[in-house]
Amino acid sequence: MSQNKSNGDEAANDFKDHVKLNLVLKKIANPGNDRGVYFYGTDLSDGESTEFSDEGGWIALNLDKFKIGDTLIKPIGKYNIFIKRKGKRFSIPFILDGKCYIDK
Repeated sequence: MSQNKSNGDEAANDFKDHVKLNLVLKKIANPGNDRGVYFYGTDLSDGESTEFSDEGGWIALNLDKFKIGDTLIKPIGKYNIFIKRKGKRFSIPFILDGKCYIDK
């Protein structure tokens, strides 16, 4: 008997495999304080203005961890978002439906 992936696993793997962040954060928007989050900043690869949006709710639950001026890095193939702030580096693990997805 084969096991089907849960919707949470599919969402987590979609985030891991398709989302890339490489920006200095200039503005954060969370209209209506709902699941949607918008990051506006400067792309580190080309210096151009860029934006990123997430409607999944995971980032919205962690919104207090992001500060203007942070460098946000999330490579393709990783679950975590890495934050560089004033000489420090830390990560925000991807947690969905109570399950923490670990980078290998």
